[in-house]
Amino acid sequence: MASILPNRAVVGAVLLLLVSAPAHAVPLMHLSVGGAGPDGNVRTGDSVTLSILASGIPAGSDGLGLFGFGFDIGFDATGLAASNLTLGPLWQLTGFDDSLDLPGLVGLTSNRFFQTSGPFGDDILLGTIDFQGLAPGPYDLTLGFFTGVGDNVLFDGTMIDADPGFFGTGSITVPEPVSSVLFLIGLLALSSSRRR
Repeated sequence: MASILPNRAVVGAVLLLLVSAPAHAVPLMHLSVGGAGPDGNVRTGDSVTLSILASGIPAGSDGLGLFGFGFDIGFDATGLAASNLTLGPLWQLTGFDDSLDLPGLVGLTSNRFFQTSGPFGDDILLGTIDFQGLAPGPYDLTLGFFTGVGDNVLFDGTMIDADPGFFGTGSITVPEPVSSVLFLIGLLALSSSRRR
């Protein structure tokens, strides 16, 4: 009776193909606060630069990469103020402009109409925005659609922002000023010395 078990060499070859097949990264837009990942600190009155990056961007069926992008960042305007919106070096304004939309919402959009190719791969700089700390506290940053699905698209027309996980999040913490902390420590020390 012939064995119906597959040949070990065949099984090994199939496993090797599965392991060596390139992994396809999921496209995503993410934040880096002052170059330190999605979270950062900024003192009251100071500013920190937020970079908006795209990663896992495929070349597309035509090999041309990312054609255009758009995003809004929602934030708490009582604790943070946005300014100095700047496009990354690979992008240009072509009828779409950067805008401070509403208090607590800031956005950038651009495309590569006059270019013959777009970037693909990881950590593509889309733009930067400065955030100033206004009041102490932790503040969430939420990336979302500039207008709707399809703002982020490849040259071949493929929309890459339909997946709900496309947009990342981040946060900025504005710590209590050092002087108030020292004042509180002084009050505690004074209070404990009076009890003695």
